[in-house]
Amino acid sequence: MIRVPAFAAPLVVVLIEWVMIGSRLPDRVATHFGADGQPNGWMSNTGSFGFQVVLLAGMGAVFTLVVPALVRSAPTLVNLPNRDYWLAPERRDEGIAKITNWMAGFWLVFGTGIALVIAFAMSVNLGPEPHVLPTGPFLGVVGGLVLFTFGWLAAMTAAFRIPSS
Repeated sequence: MIRVPAFAAPLVVVLIEWVMIGSRLPDRVATHFGADGQPNGWMSNTGSFGFQVVLLAGMGAVFTLVVPALVRSAPTLVNLPNRDYWLAPERRDEGIAKITNWMAGFWLVFGTGIALVIAFAMSVNLGPEPHVLPTGPFLGVVGGLVLFTFGWLAAMTAAFRIPSS
C-alpha cells in the first residue's frame, strides 16, 4: 500500500486532475468565478496548474511544517487550548506530537477539499463557452469545508482539555 503524507495528499489530487484533464483544457482557463457563477478571472492553462501547486504546497507547509516548528521554537505565539499544560517540560514532546498530528489531519482533509474545489472549477473549462460554474454544488462543497473546520476546531479543543486525574 502506498502511503501519502498529509502534506502531499492535496498535491496528488492536483496531479491527478492535471493528468486527467490538463491536456483537454483550453490555453486560457477561467480560474475565478463570481457569485453568479460567471468567470471573472483567467490564467493560462499551465499557469493555473503552477499556481495550484504553489498554493497547496505553501498552505500545506504552513499547516504541517511551520505550525509544529513554531510550537517548538516560540510556543507563546501559538494559540493552543491549555497551552501551558500541554507544553510543560514533562509533556512537551507529547504536546508537540499531538498538535502536529492534529494539524496534519486538518490539512489532509481541508487541503484535499480545496484541491477538489479547484478541480471542480477547472472542469467547468471543459464545456462550451461561456464557462459557468454551477454555484449550488460548488457552494455545497465549500459549505462542507466550513462545517468541517468548525467541527475540527470543536474536536481539537476537546482533545486538548486537561485530563482529569
